[in-house]
Amino acid sequence: MMQQLQKKLSKTNFKIKYVLMSIYLFCAMSVFAQEGKSYNSVYCELGGNGLYYSINYERLILKSKIANYGLRGGIAFFTINTNRDLLSFPFEFNIIFGQNKSHIEFAPGYTLIHEHQVDEKNWGSILFLRLGYRYQKGSGGFVFRAGFTPYTDFLIDYWDTPQLSLWFGISAGYSF
Repeated sequence: MMQQLQKKLSKTNFKIKYVLMSIYLFCAMSVFAQEGKSYNSVYCELGGNGLYYSINYERLILKSKIANYGLRGGIAFFTINTNRDLLSFPFEFNIIFGQNKSHIEFAPGYTLIHEHQVDEKNWGSILFLRLGYRYQKGSGGFVFRAGFTPYTDFLIDYWDTPQLSLWFGISAGYSF
């Protein structure tokens, strides 16, 4: 019994450290990006990395002739039933190809999930990949994204084997 408790505490401490490190890296990249010209986007995504929906902030951190690179972070909360709620935090590193209004987007992503039930709380995580289309003018304004976002949930504690799921997402928002 004591060993199981120590094992759970060890996993929880690792997850807390991982979340804090992710937040630190995200903030450090944002500060670094402020040295040069960059763009911000705010959008709502249905499906995608937040699972059902998410509200997101994205910042381009590097622009080149071939691609633009950005970081995205978001949050989503939804109730599955009266006894079960999920809170998710999607993170993504975007590689955006194209210099006009239409772009191809590739992005590996990570979503941290907190599941709250009446008697217990669980943390889990999911790895995503995004391949999609993006409409965004370089000067800002309306942003539209649609993508194929397959994911694997092999990091969630209560599943024994990896699960690969085919998923998609569609987003609309504003860039400035």
